[in-house]
Amino acid sequence: EVWSDFQKSPSVLTRSLWATTTKALIGYGIAALGAILAAAVAALVASLRNPIYNFGVALHSIPLIATTPLLAVWLGTTPRTHIIIAALACYFPMLVGAMQGFRAAERTRLELFHVFSASPLQRFRYLLFPSALPYLFAGFKIAAPSAVLGTLTAEWAGAEMGIGVLMLHSLFAFDVPKVWLAVITACAMSAAGYGVWAL
Repeated sequence: EVWSDFQKSPSVLTRSLWATTTKALIGYGIAALGAILAAAVAALVASLRNPIYNFGVALHSIPLIATTPLLAVWLGTTPRTHIIIAALACYFPMLVGAMQGFRAAERTRLELFHVFSASPLQRFRYLLFPSALPYLFAGFKIAAPSAVLGTLTAEWAGAEMGIGVLMLHSLFAFDVPKVWLAVITACAMSAAGYGVWAL
């Protein structure tokens, strides 16, 4: 039934999938850039490490399902709002991975860079960043499904197009095959996001 429902109107799914994927990817990219920059500042300026981490914890502690309606009221139910919510949903795992990674360099290598009078930027570029890559990838993997979840939650609060909208409208119309189609698509998106980084 799900497959035949898809065959009847494949364009409905493809348009919804494109809308949700675009917003999730942009939000994910913004969160990744913000997390890496914040973690880099924390690695270079030790006094800012705890404030940056605590700010990330505070953002992560606020339930997304509670902040989404407020952001929708303040900013409107536009794609920009959906992107912000997607970024908030996946920011913290990336921040934790980046902060742990930038502190993962071996002590002997840090001492060697100190002996050679490397500048903080040289130390970051040639030692801290390469040492952090496994941690960064771990954070990216964990955060990818969260970006999809954040986008779906944002779409439930109000949107014109997207998998979340398709899911909600199908649920209210008791169109069970289309609900399943939306759910399977959302799961596939999350798995694909994780799989790309795992690969």
